[in-house]
Amino acid sequence: MNAEPGDGARMAAGIASLAAHERAQQSAARLDADRAAARPAPPEIANRPGRAERQAAESARCPFCKAAPGQHCTAAGQRVMSKPHPGRLDAYAVKAAICPECVAGVGDGCRGPNGLRIDGVHPGRLQSALLGWLP
Repeated sequence: MNAEPGDGARMAAGIASLAAHERAQQSAARLDADRAAARPAPPEIANRPGRAERQAAESARCPFCKAAPGQHCTAAGQRVMSKPHPGRLDAYAVKAAICPECVAGVGDGCRGPNGLRIDGVHPGRLQSALLGWLP
């Protein structure tokens, strides 16, 4: 077999890449094991009023501050808010449930009796979305 100039360097780079990949996989496996061994939140924290609503709201992008799903809403100056913006829960309901009152489909905004879009969502849609979120 004839060796080309630079073959050794390419081989060394390939070995280093494989080693880095293996380290990343081992790190991910350790993280998964740590998460599996973690204790669940105590009932007084897990069952706090508003917790399910906040988790549901944070699964959607905030239409006001543009916080990504899973991220907290922010106020002026990038200060993290204790509650999500009001429209974020409505955005979750639109993406998660069909409205039982106006029969708007998933992804479509609610409509009033005149067929025009309304601000927010009907209470029944919000309730349906939250019931789908709760364990």
